[in-house]
Amino acid sequence: MNQSASLDFLFHPSSIAIAGVSDKANKFNFGLKFLEALTQFGFCGKLYSVNPAGGEINGSVIYKSVKDIPGPVDHVVMSVPAVHTPAIMEECRQIGAKVVHVFTSGFAETGEPDRAELQERLVQIARQGNMRIIGPNCLGLC
Repeated sequence: MNQSASLDFLFHPSSIAIAGVSDKANKFNFGLKFLEALTQFGFCGKLYSVNPAGGEINGSVIYKSVKDIPGPVDHVVMSVPAVHTPAIMEECRQIGAKVVHVFTSGFAETGEPDRAELQERLVQIARQGNMRIIGPNCLGLC
């Protein structure tokens, strides 16, 4: 396998789940912004929204958990408070996600030891699941 083919899943996912999408129209929501941007960009794969409250957004289901998504997920975007990221990362490992994009702040960049440990926990889970991480605290790939 050549080097570029081994990273194809990173740049050309067939499905993306966005954890942190809210159906509350009166509240700014980064997860929803990711969903809207991918839709406007014309992403032709499957898009899934995730939020523990569930619901519906633009006629599509908001799944309560990454594990509730009915098909394979290549790439997961997390736009949730940092304290929730290890649990979602573990779900991503369980479903076999290949990439997790952590668009969340509050990790090692704070200088707080417990936040650096939180970030290291994400790395440990990713290694266990052979996943790649984008971030934390990162807008993504260009």
